[in-house]
Formats: sequence, structure tokens, C-alpha cells
Amino acid sequence: NSSNNNDQLDPNNIEKLVYIFFNNFKEIINKKESIFNNYYFYCIIHKFIKLTNIIKNQNNSNFIDEIIEILNNNNESISSLLVKSLSLELDNNSTKNFTDNNFSSYSVLNKNLKLILSVLKYYNNGGYRNENIYKFIKNYIILCNNNQIIKKILNFDINSQILNNLDIPSLFVKSKTGQSIIICKIYIIVLEIIKFILLNYNNNSLSSIFSIQNNNNSDNNNNNNNKFNDSNEIIYKFGYLFINQDDIAIETINSLLTVYNEVSNIKDNSNSDGNIDSNNNYKIINNNLILLKNLFVNSFNPHNIFCFFIKEICFYDHLIIIDMLISNETTFLNYFLNYLKLTSTLSTADIFSHREDKEEFISCLSLLYNSIETSNNNNIFPYNPKILLLKLEMYLNKLKTINKQK
Repeated sequence: NSSNNNDQLDPNNIEKLVYIFFNNFKEIINKKESIFNNYYFYCIIHKFIKLTNIIKNQNNSNFIDEIIEILNNNNESISSLLVKSLSLELDNNSTKNFTDNNFSSYSVLNKNLKLILSVLKYYNNGGYRNENIYKFIKNYIILCNNNQIIKKILNFDINSQILNNLDIPSLFVKSKTGQSIIICKIYIIVLEIIKFILLNYNNNSLSSIFSIQNNNNSDNNNNNNNKFNDSNEIIYKFGYLFINQDDIAIETINSLLTVYNEVSNIKDNSNSDGNIDSNNNYKIINNNLILLKNLFVNSFNPHNIFCFFIKEICFYDHLIIIDMLISNETTFLNYFLNYLKLTSTLSTADIFSHREDKEEFISCLSLLYNSIETSNNNNIFPYNPKILLLKLEMYLNKLKTINKQK
């Protein structure tokens, strides 16, 4: 809050303060082991991660790497707290205070998950990768595989009964409760982990990660394919978790689309003489990639996800979509452009499959197009939407053609 306006936004001043604070913070960590039970520890580390977006120099990767090293070196304490808070929260005991500062299990768990997500997004957006981040990813995959609560949430694609147990009306009413927010964030974290693995699967260090993931019994795989043939069913059942949380919903569908695009390009090289590493892990890696591809292609059709979003979250109201397109608080514009780009490759079978609301869907997007075009012609749209309009027009023409053929 310097009175000198020229100093307020000077990156050099920010960088000096951050490094001074960070070095002092490291000394505190070394002296006080119980700090990992402290809510503020996760708040501070989370802020440091966010500040890396401001500090843009050659020391930035060293700075973030030191943070990851702290988290890795104290993984046992941090994981123990995460598991304890997760258990308390999902057992409806979130009023129990167990940290040094008497914060609820939800507060600690939510901040911990935010921290994990910030780390993953930093690296997925191009941050320099080394052995520390691979170890960080590996630690959380192990946690996901070993913790029964997380397994129950995540293993819906293997043999869990969670889909059958979801009470949609109840979730609709309670979708802003702490439990649903935590579950949503766990899904997003797993999507970001999958995205990281897909973007780096040729790296030798990832072979161990894939072997850890390979916990599926082959006998269950055929059951999976039958269980999730209906993409709409799984999307609707899980979609209601996100229905009153626009920001989390947009973040999730954006991650789903990115992962879908990545896995769609995966080829089955099971007969290849691949040499990803010297430990014969190539087959394990390839099998896991194919498993991911089958899951996302069969269960998370991007068009069905978009239709769900437009119907259940936007209520076919083009004005709500416009608000999201011009908002600085969401990534909806990025998602929408990427989705429209994908639509040029979607087959007719992927579009309007067994849908009864075709006309309403097309009408909503037509109103969206006309409204953006009118605003742009009157110079009142906040940015140049020409590319957006061009892609949306092409998509609308395709939809109308397919609808006439039906």
C-alpha cells in the first residue's frame, strides 16, 4: 500500500519482498514441525504459488521448485492432515476443530486442495518440470489409491457403486454444501493429474506413475464399457454436483475438454517395440493410456457435456452465456472457443444423439450469435468477437443441417 504509485506495481519490489518473506518462512518451517497442522501454512504456500505468476524471471522456476521440495519433504505430515480432514468432513463432523488455530476440517481441506490444484495448474500451463514435480504427482496418486474415501469418489469407472447411490434431487438442493465442493475439487485435481501425465507421458520419470495407476482388474474392464455406454447418464448424474457452482463447473468442463482432446490422439501401440524405459513398463503405460482413452471417449462426450451445461446451468438463456463470455472471473471464453474448434471434427453420431431438445438448443445458440453480432456492430461488445462469431456460425450451420436430415 505504498503511497508512491510508481512503486505499487513494480515487479522488482514485489520480488524482493516475496523472497525475503519466503526465506524467513523456510526458517520457521525448519524450527516448528507442527506448522503442517496449521491452516495458515497452506494459506501462505498457496499465496506463494499464486505470486509465481507475477515473478517472471529465471529465478522463478527455482522459487517454485523450493516450494514443491518443502511439500515433498513433509508429504507424510501433509497427507496425514489431508486424510484426517477428509474423513471428518465427509463423516459430517466438519464442526470438529483439530488444527492449531481451531479451524474446521472443511477450511483446512479446502485450502489444501486449492494448494494442490494451484501447483498442478502452474506446471500444466508450462512451468519448468523436474523430478520434484514428478515426485509430487506420484505422492498424490499414491494417496488417491490408498485412501478409501477418495477411492470411493474416484473409482466410479472401475467397480464402485457411487453412481447408483447418487441422489440427484438431494444433490441439487445441497450442491453448495462443503461436501459437494470438496468432491468437485477432488475431481478437478484428478483431471489435472491426468492432464499432466498425458502431456508428459514420454518422460522416463512417469513410468512409475503409470504403474501405480495400474490397479484395475482386467475382469472389470468389460463391465466398465457396458456400464458407461450412455454418456448422457454419467454426465447428468455427476453434473448435478456442479450445478450451482458456475466457476467450478466451467473449470471442470474446460479440463475435461483438454483431457478429451489429448486422449483422442492416443494410439494403441501395444504391439510396438517401444522403449520408454528399460524396465519393460512400456506395455503398462500403453494399457493405461488406452484405458483413459476408452473412459473419456465413451463416457465424456464433449457435446453432451456442453448440452448439459447450456440446459442445466444456463437454462437455455443466451444472456447468461454472454455474461460468462465477457466475465474476467471464469475461463468460459477459452472453453467455448476450444469446444467450437472441436465441433468441426465431431461426427454426426456425436451430435444430437437421442436428444429431444434440439430446437431449443439451436435457438439458444442462434440468439447468442445474433446478440453478440448486434453488440459488436454497435461497438459495445468488450472485445473483438470476430473469431468467436465465425466459429459459432459454422457450428450453427452444421447443427441446422444435421437437424434437417433428422
